[in-house]
Amino acid sequence: MVLSIGDAHVENFGTLRAADGSFGLESNDFDSADRDPYLWDVRRLSTAMALAARLSNADDEAANQAATAAAKNIALAAIKAYAQSMAAFADGAPRERVSGPGENAVLDDLFTKSEEAAGSHGELSDFTVVASGRRRLLRGSLDPEDPTSQLLDLPDACRNALPGTLEGYRGTLQSPPPASFFEILDAAREMGSGVASFPRVRLLVLVQGPSPAPEDDVILEVKELSDAIGPAHAPPDVSFDSVQSRVRLATLAAWGAKDAAPLWGVSEMLGFPVQVRVESAAQRTIRIRKLSGDRGTPEALAGLGATLGKLLARVHASPILQGDPSPAADVVAAMGADLEVFAEEQAEAGVSGAERVMDDYPLFQAALEVLGPTMGILPEEADAPAPELSALYNGLPGGQ
Repeated sequence: MVLSIGDAHVENFGTLRAADGSFGLESNDFDSADRDPYLWDVRRLSTAMALAARLSNADDEAANQAATAAAKNIALAAIKAYAQSMAAFADGAPRERVSGPGENAVLDDLFTKSEEAAGSHGELSDFTVVASGRRRLLRGSLDPEDPTSQLLDLPDACRNALPGTLEGYRGTLQSPPPASFFEILDAAREMGSGVASFPRVRLLVLVQGPSPAPEDDVILEVKELSDAIGPAHAPPDVSFDSVQSRVRLATLAAWGAKDAAPLWGVSEMLGFPVQVRVESAAQRTIRIRKLSGDRGTPEALAGLGATLGKLLARVHASPILQGDPSPAADVVAAMGADLEVFAEEQAEAGVSGAERVMDDYPLFQAALEVLGPTMGILPEEADAPAPELSALYNGLPGGQ
């Protein structure tokens, strides 16, 4: 049992900006993070790398075929790096932050774009407008090609709850800015964002930031959290006191620097747990659609997999709670004496998993079109949310 990211796929890693302004490659999605069997993340990463190979180079058939043919080797690079790194951690190697791209084209692009965007505040241009010297969030559709992506007005109950939510969130930060930093200028419901988190409540909250000047306003994302969705395993199956503590403690244990994202915290709103973090154009996420050209070669994808494998091993080798021993030695024992055999087995499992996903996806699309987003399950009267939550959920199909 280790600290599991819970959903170790390629697009759940990206750059985070630490308090000193430097960038590091980190896991950036902790919705399903929990204490789980180590193999859950390993299989997920192996499958994700094989999928990334199949989905890369969308506009270049020859390059896509080359990457697809190399899918097993790409997954194998990730799992070899995981196994070798875990063995090193078991022997006492330091768990270090990934603070640069090395020689990998995918990560070089990621870090370069982060550095370029560091001082631009591009998120303010994307989501806001300044009128009469005061900044506010846009409303309506933000992307003509994606009509589900919208910003909507908040109901009064939600808007009135926000100051308390942000004050609670401020208390979970290691070095919280002054209360004036979080003075609310505007807030809106964000629709159509996320994949597994698509149906969850997600808000954008515009706050004052370091000064009253609109140039340094800050956008916070407030997102509903739920219980982790992981594999069934032997008790104990509850490792944290609350959803908020699960996510907060997971971030602190998983990151290579304790202040990897100094404004990442948790709180509560209208009775449900939420995560709060900065919406920043400088913090970039690895995207499958960008794996093309020199970023989509088998060598680049294998190099990316190796880095993610090492990073995942670092997370798994971290004590979950302060004072706990590292589980690295136990994981090495579970992998077996021959790490090459272990890596080969997990790479094959990843390729097989990727093939199943590719086969299942069109079936899922067809079911979604016929049955709708609830997959044919009709809500009952007893499922109706409280009035203030019903107002917040307005705009989702069926009010769910």
